[in-house]
Amino acid sequence: MTTTKATIWVRIENCETEKVRIDAELDIDDLKKKLLGKDANKYRAIYQNTCLRSDAAIPIGTTFEQPISLCLEHAPSKSMLNIFVSLHLKSNISDKNASDFTSA
Repeated sequence: MTTTKATIWVRIENCETEKVRIDAELDIDDLKKKLLGKDANKYRAIYQNTCLRSDAAIPIGTTFEQPISLCLEHAPSKSMLNIFVSLHLKSNISDKNASDFTSA
């Protein structure tokens, strides 16, 4: 049984863009595991400004100028989480106050 190979371009965060030869039937999860090993789950794949799901087929039309980017997923900082919680709470309070006026 012959496996079909494909050549794609990939850029791992903070590294040069590289040409990679892969089995054409691999998905994004397989690609991340092949290139990143145990750190694969710390990265997300982006192609043409779209985040690719782990089960997505690997785009074959990549170029040096438009590679698949493997970007490290950064955990939100504590201050960003506080801002989100604050905005969420304000939104819920505003919704509750608005419903007080509409129910009268």
